[in-house]
Amino acid sequence: MCKFYGLTKSAIIAITCASVFFWAPCRMSALRSQRGFTVIELMITLIIAAILLAVGVPSYRATLQNARSSALSSDLTSAINLARAEAVRRGQPVSVCPSANMSTCGGAWTAGWIVIVDTGSEVLRIWATPPADSLITQTPTANSELEFGPLGELVSGNTALVAEMAGCAGPRARTLDLAASGRVSVSRTDCS
Repeated sequence: MCKFYGLTKSAIIAITCASVFFWAPCRMSALRSQRGFTVIELMITLIIAAILLAVGVPSYRATLQNARSSALSSDLTSAINLARAEAVRRGQPVSVCPSANMSTCGGAWTAGWIVIVDTGSEVLRIWATPPADSLITQTPTANSELEFGPLGELVSGNTALVAEMAGCAGPRARTLDLAASGRVSVSRTDCS
């Protein structure tokens, strides 16, 4: 006979069974309360998520507009640099111009643009229509071609292009300044 603090084996078994019987409902209710979230916990989580979204969405929108303006100006810069390099390589004038039909010059910059050999016989590259909310303005003459001579110089005269997305605010637009030498420089500028 095994004794545990003066109790017999059958007494220990009886006490163990009684304690399991009496404590089982308490353990079951403890398990039930840990199965999910309370309504209050869910509401607090939703409120915190809404606050984070309210703070984050405007910042994300500004970042997205900045990236899209940058991409638009990069496409224009690529076209300008390609036209200048091809003019030097070929030893003849090459132009970047807005094109509505993607085969000849004419139209608005927001319809797309092409790099074309000045003889008009060969289109070197086509840039399709940019996103619908993009704005491209040119000064001093709107929607005119940019012609580069055989030495890489800008034959059509100094010009500037401003690329931005509709609805932007602050310094998120890009200005492409073309010097008489044909060099292009890109800088940030305020949206119009």
